[in-house]
Amino acid sequence: FTMPSLVFSYLWYFIWCKELSLEYGYWFISERPFWMGLKEVFIKYDLTLKSFIFNSFQGTILFLVYIIGLIQLIRNKERIISITSLILLGLFLVFVFKSGFFFYHHNYYIIPFVPVMALVAGYGLSKIPNRAIFLPLILVGICESLNNQKSDFVIPQSEMYRMSLEGIMNRFSTKDDLILVNGNGNPQMMYLSHRKGWDCVDWQVTELRHIIKIVKPNCKFIVINKNNNKELKELELPLDKVFENQDFLIYNTKRLKF
Repeated sequence: FTMPSLVFSYLWYFIWCKELSLEYGYWFISERPFWMGLKEVFIKYDLTLKSFIFNSFQGTILFLVYIIGLIQLIRNKERIISITSLILLGLFLVFVFKSGFFFYHHNYYIIPFVPVMALVAGYGLSKIPNRAIFLPLILVGICESLNNQKSDFVIPQSEMYRMSLEGIMNRFSTKDDLILVNGNGNPQMMYLSHRKGWDCVDWQVTELRHIIKIVKPNCKFIVINKNNNKELKELELPLDKVFENQDFLIYNTKRLKF
């Protein structure tokens, strides 16, 4: 299962994403030249190691089980699993070095290699004869992992306002309308509005020249998250305002006032 995941990950990030970036001019994910990525990974070796030690299982206990598995592989001279793991590690390192900064910046980049680590960890567990050790070790490891991810299962109260965006947009817009949001590189507002369009940084929604440039490809609404910074709280644009509350400011671009 790891080989296909590595191949598809490579195709997705280093070929398809590159094509999308060249086509639409938005470099959300960018590959690195091999030697540049290699340099970045070694300069930030601590974050790179964290990806393997912590991000792989979202905890350290199960990583220690993986280390036990490695020791058992060497001690028992298990050639098939060892050689397979080394080959897949070599392929994965190509992925790591092509990713560079992005590998240690995004904790999910370790995912393609997790099946290999799980296989080795499982081998180590299978060699523990005493189930009085085996079961508690697994349970404690799982509990640690879940505890470290508990925040992912709950929407923070401070972010709940975002969930209202689709309902707001549905009052005066259809799902086919293209919009501009100040997501600052995060497409979350686009997803939660259930619409397509463009993303920009905060200062760009205050630049009329930039707005005009975006409006030309039929952008119908500008959706501004006022919580991004205090300056947006007092923002006024020479456009037709269709909605405003303490969180969002929305303009219709079709009836321009400039």
